[in-house]
Amino acid sequence: MMRGLVWVYALSLIGSLLGWSWLGSQLLGQETAWKRCYPWVLALSTPWLMTAKFVWSETSFLLLFTAYAVGLYSYLTTKRKGWLLAATAAGMLLPLQRTAGFFVLFGVALGLVVAYRRTLRAYALALALHFLLSVSGGLLWQVRVWRTGLDLPLVLSNPATAGGQAMSDFGFMLVHWLLPLPVPTAPITWGYLAGGALVVAILVVGAAEIGKFGQVLLITAGVYVVLHALSYQLSRGSAGFHDSERYAAVFFGPVMLLLFGALRRTLGNHPRLLHVLLLIWLLYPAARMIHNAVFLRSRPTPHFTTAMGSADQIGNAAQ
Repeated sequence: MMRGLVWVYALSLIGSLLGWSWLGSQLLGQETAWKRCYPWVLALSTPWLMTAKFVWSETSFLLLFTAYAVGLYSYLTTKRKGWLLAATAAGMLLPLQRTAGFFVLFGVALGLVVAYRRTLRAYALALALHFLLSVSGGLLWQVRVWRTGLDLPLVLSNPATAGGQAMSDFGFMLVHWLLPLPVPTAPITWGYLAGGALVVAILVVGAAEIGKFGQVLLITAGVYVVLHALSYQLSRGSAGFHDSERYAAVFFGPVMLLLFGALRRTLGNHPRLLHVLLLIWLLYPAARMIHNAVFLRSRPTPHFTTAMGSADQIGNAAQ
């Protein structure tokens, strides 16, 4: 079974790499430099690597989101119903695979309304049916869990932080994707909150450069993070910056895509300078990925019958 999981995780990562690389080639224009650099950023990503070590199947969730994004974008650009059916199939599996799939679907729905506005009328009926079918399976499952009495009651957690801790963790994660940073020791690191806000501002520029679907991706990522922070306040779910990176890894592809859009908008007239900066910056994710790959390779693969270390234990050592 463990060997089978290795294949599932590997194929999920390869499929996600191919899917986001294709989306990057569609959204970043015809310049070949972007098509060459963006897949390397994804391939050298520690967030994707880290999720492949856990048995909570984040890689499967990542592949489902990739398939959903590819299907939805293809439908919006070609109006072929087959692509919408593919997106609906992936969308139905998202909330069944992880409850956070509801966050993704809600974010996409809001993003479509904001980004496409009047042009959305041509797709209104089909997309309404799409979202209805996408959430149906997850809602039925939640009702079943509630009726069997297996659901956990909502409990207010860390009321003094009012969501600040979770947002600080996500802020650290965003900046840590771009720069080497020390692991935060304070409960709420305001500097990482400010750093995360700065990265978000850069991503807004990238979304404006990429276009409507870039805006959909930005809004979806924002809704996903905010709802995760809220769920941390109202549940017994895992928290901390390592869990934040594990949860947010599914959006590493869109975040890097929007970052490339911002770079193209600001440095597009200086391609040589841009290439030099990208090559220098790639040294950091490459070094981090190799370091973590060596570390994770040295850890024994846990069996289902044995106790596993927590995500924080693995993440602390991997830093």
